[in-house]
Amino acid sequence: MKRILLCMLMLCLFVLAGCRERGSGSKETLTLTIWEDNKNISLVQEMAEEFARYYAYNYPNAPQLRFEIVPHSEKSAVEDLVLDGPAGKGPDVLAFVHDTLGSAVGGGHLAENKFPYKISALHSSEAVQAASIDGVVYGFPITSESQVLIYRKSKFSEEDVRDVEKILAKGKLVWDVFEGYYSIGLLSDAILYGEDGETTAGPRESFLNFKTPQAKANLVYLKENFKGNDNLIIPGATGGSTDIEGLSYFLSGSADAIIVAPYFWASAKEEFGSDVGMAPLPRVNGNEMRPFSGFKLYGVSRYSENPALAQELADFLVSEWAQALRFREKSLLPTVDSLRLRLDEKQLTVDSWRKLEATKVVIPEAVLREARIFKESLDKSRTMPKLPRFAGFWHAYANNIKAFWEKEDVSAAELDEFLDNITKNL
Repeated sequence: MKRILLCMLMLCLFVLAGCRERGSGSKETLTLTIWEDNKNISLVQEMAEEFARYYAYNYPNAPQLRFEIVPHSEKSAVEDLVLDGPAGKGPDVLAFVHDTLGSAVGGGHLAENKFPYKISALHSSEAVQAASIDGVVYGFPITSESQVLIYRKSKFSEEDVRDVEKILAKGKLVWDVFEGYYSIGLLSDAILYGEDGETTAGPRESFLNFKTPQAKANLVYLKENFKGNDNLIIPGATGGSTDIEGLSYFLSGSADAIIVAPYFWASAKEEFGSDVGMAPLPRVNGNEMRPFSGFKLYGVSRYSENPALAQELADFLVSEWAQALRFREKSLLPTVDSLRLRLDEKQLTVDSWRKLEATKVVIPEAVLREARIFKESLDKSRTMPKLPRFAGFWHAYANNIKAFWEKEDVSAAELDEFLDNITKNL
């Protein structure tokens, strides 16, 4: 009997050893899945491979790491995690937009960030706030962005692009004034969950009110002066996928300028080279606009089978070196103070953990000049709220602003009603 038990024990040990092998003489392999925006796949692959080297150096007996990087929209990442996470098909780490954080946390789908003090010490306070719910840090800040104007330099001067009126007098502008992200800037004095973007207590109009003096004046001015103007291209008036439609106008040469998020800058430079320029949003009737700003974050899924390792990976992907690499390659504005507070310098240099010349990131002056414009736009902006109830804003805004624009005669009372309709269910 003892001999039989011994044989069975040896057989089990042999089978277990075989399960850990991945080929003759190789170590066990562990795979981490990352949901990442399609535009960043190759860059994130480079960062993840550097993390694998870092991990192997610090834990030489640990499994080898490999990564499955799945192209996935940052806007829908949280929504899809709700379905795929519990089904075991989700990611370990996902990139997402910060205004969906409330839904992710409220539904119990995102793990707390295990490095909150490090995040708070290294990143801007705005980024930390965007990554937090009720004072608890969940996200790992990747980048911050607001909107910019991208234009053909052969068509406009730097002076021209300071004002919407001058732009529309000389060329065609793509601006989706029906879409909340791209035109909320017109409602520059509107109140949206108070100054902190999270207030929901007190008299309603003290924390949520769009029928404010400057907001109404800007909307009326734009409509009265530019409705029907052939130089103002409003993608939302003709199609559903406004980003794609709007970008195609500009890239095809059918438009001379576009109000858009900074992610488009790299494509514009590739297409038009030295004939493309960038500026903060133009004034309307002499008034500065106050656009939305947003943050891209990484999060660790609560359904990850390797949660501690996923936390380490997410932290590495927002490190100074990783943000410097994104900054140099994609012109993405960093959130780490060691970079974002040095944009006025001639050049920035960041070493990797390996201190090798090959892994050193040098950010040239041209990229820093671009970043100053991104930063100027960011400084004028308001951060998108991340309260779950804010999800109702987008359809309500588009429907009511479009109705206001298309109605021939709108009284002051009717305009108030349109603006009240936007906030009614928020």
